[in-house]
Amino acid sequence: MYWGMGARILRTAKLLKANSAAYGIHLTNFFCGTDSFIEHFYRHVMGQKPYLILELDEHSAVAGALTRLEAYQNVIQNDHHRINRQRSGKS
Repeated sequence: MYWGMGARILRTAKLLKANSAAYGIHLTNFFCGTDSFIEHFYRHVMGQKPYLILELDEHSAVAGALTRLEAYQNVIQNDHHRINRQRSGKS
């Protein structure tokens, strides 16, 4: 990764992927070309682990962001239930 901040973001994504109790929220800016480039690699690093990429710009409404965060909270809760079922041997 050429950009220093991009490298930090991807290192953090690797840590999140390795930690079953941690989940990532990647905040990006609509007008940032660097963010759009990093997003591809972020998705690759995270694989099947749940994460949220929240793209903001000057037109972003608080209600829209809150809705996405609430939905992401549900995704995390579902993932915790899935992990607990796997650990207990239930399908």
